Amino acid sequence: MTKIDKVLKKISKRSKRFQTKSDQRKRLAIITVSIFSVLAIFIIGAFTLTNIFKTATPGTSIAGIDITGKTEREIRAIVSQLSDKIGLNLIHNNKTVFANADDLGININIEQTANNAIRTARGKSNSPNSNPLEDRQVYLVVQWNENETRDFINERFSELVVEPKNAEILFNENKFEVMPGKTGKKIDTDIINEAIIELLSKPNTKDIEINVVEAQPTVNNATANSARDFVNERLNLMMNINYNGNNINRITPSEIASWVTFDLDTIKNEFNVRFDEEKITDSVNRVASLVSVEPINQRAFVGSNGQTLHTVSGGRNGRQVTNANELVEQIKTALNSNTPIEASIRTAEKPFGTDSILAEGDRWVSYNKSTFTVKLHVGDQVVWSSNRTAHGRPQTPTITGAFRVTRKVASDTMTGGSHERGDFYHLTDIRWVVYFEATGYAFHTARWLPGQEHTRISRGCINMHEHEAKLLYDFVSVGTPIFISW
Repeated sequence: MTKIDKVLKKISKRSKRFQTKSDQRKRLAIITVSIFSVLAIFIIGAFTLTNIFKTATPGTSIAGIDITGKTEREIRAIVSQLSDKIGLNLIHNNKTVFANADDLGININIEQTANNAIRTARGKSNSPNSNPLEDRQVYLVVQWNENETRDFINERFSELVVEPKNAEILFNENKFEVMPGKTGKKIDTDIINEAIIELLSKPNTKDIEINVVEAQPTVNNATANSARDFVNERLNLMMNINYNGNNINRITPSEIASWVTFDLDTIKNEFNVRFDEEKITDSVNRVASLVSVEPINQRAFVGSNGQTLHTVSGGRNGRQVTNANELVEQIKTALNSNTPIEASIRTAEKPFGTDSILAEGDRWVSYNKSTFTVKLHVGDQVVWSSNRTAHGRPQTPTITGAFRVTRKVASDTMTGGSHERGDFYHLTDIRWVVYFEATGYAFHTARWLPGQEHTRISRGCINMHEHEAKLLYDFVSVGTPIFISW
């Protein structure tokens, strides 16, 4: 084979391989086109079927309007138009008031109504006995507030409305009496409500004549009379409260009347009689106060560890009522059963306490006006005493009681009295002053004291010799208790 023949043979083989690959590409292209064609047909078919099922089937209607073949969007527009058609011309004599759906408290759920229409179109009627071949009526999905209807009409025709007056029960002197109720006037909404029901089945505008009828009170006279009689039977119950065998209080009709509450039962349209437990308790506590006695606490100087250093004034036990709650229950039972009672108060002793006056460092001072004696105490021990003092004149006496040191002054000037009365004084360099009361009572030195001990010569202060006053001055601090007595 020549070289030329070999070259031609190779060219022939390559040509065959090329033709094979070209045929494969053609077959792949044909298959791909076929697949996309099938998918397109499927999608178009599904879209077409979906649109078919999203339209109302023949014979479907909403409130008398045929919606055959309508889409969900078209159905929503129809329902919206139906809502706008709803209206009432309310007429009374020469007055006419138009009320639309909103005025009447009507709200049509457009979306839900349209959904129900499509469900009906798919044969998904809520009725288990529905026949898909029969005409299908779809009802409007409505929320209707009848109270809004009534309020709108009453507001627009307020001149026709007269509120009825309930019977009342009032206490007069020693008994309850009934103030009769009165009938009123109201607009008859039954006819209007019937008209609205018709409008919801076939929306349009309708003329309605307003009728006025009698309005009865919620509570009539007979019901009030029954409650009155129940209470009046109990006003004269014999209810006595005794203590130690003696009557201390008879509960009066007016007091029983003050406990009564007439609660209106709006379901049964009657009065429920209630005896107020809190008010009964107040009455029992008032009676208990007649025999109760509050204790009087003792007053005492106490040390830092709480021990009593000196009793300034004694205490006295009191008395307290122990069965107040029991008395309340007895009274409630007597009222409910209409039975008289003789109730007795029981008491117990109420111990007194102690009003403590703290003595820092257990230090305190006493002064006896009868003996003119001043004593310095630490705890229950007297550490120093002296009776070389003087105190207030009868017309300007030294005060008695329990006090505290308010301030200390090493040297002070004292001024008081008046020129008009002839008792003016101005004293300088009064030393070792211990004040124990805000108006100026104090222990202090008195240079005029020698020879006048055991006398009443001061204007209320306690006069002392200087070295003794200094001793007291150094002993006390601000807050130290002081007790002055006869």
